[in-house]
Amino acid sequence: LSVNVAPAHRLKVTIEKAKGLTHMNHLVGDSIYVVCEGKVNGKHGRQFRHQTKIVRDNLDPEWQETVEFEPWCVGDDLEFHIVDEGMLGLKTEGSAILYSDEVYPLGFSGDLEIGDRGALLTVKVEPVFAMDRGLGAFALTSGCYTVSPRPQSSVGTMKGTRVLSIEKEAMTVIACDDNE
Repeated sequence: LSVNVAPAHRLKVTIEKAKGLTHMNHLVGDSIYVVCEGKVNGKHGRQFRHQTKIVRDNLDPEWQETVEFEPWCVGDDLEFHIVDEGMLGLKTEGSAILYSDEVYPLGFSGDLEIGDRGALLTVKVEPVFAMDRGLGAFALTSGCYTVSPRPQSSVGTMKGTRVLSIEKEAMTVIACDDNE
């Protein structure tokens, strides 16, 4: 049995700042934060989530927060939401999606347009490659799995399947069923 898989990585995300936000809470001051969520293989199921600290009464807030998500796989998009927490509830300033092919393999650094009022969110996204960390980490369509390479022997287990070898260049896992 031969299964083609994609490498799993760690993704380093820095949420730097926003500018051009609008005053959304007229009874009280603004309490603004960013939520970053992972969309696994473009679906709505969430793999990871991070919320920045709240910045009060500033329509050009700065966070300079860095978080690492692991595993992150090619095909997993990032969704950013700028939220203003008020006395009567939450209001969303806007959202943006950073697609997997925009961050892999070279990363992304720049502004994302948030909503339709010209507001911008500045982020930096850097993939950290699994092979660079000395691991063999791989993703099947149902999720990410990590195995430790051991030359010329069984190197790990993936959902009841024993992995016999890994060809890193082709990202092919050659496996045999445990019942064999």
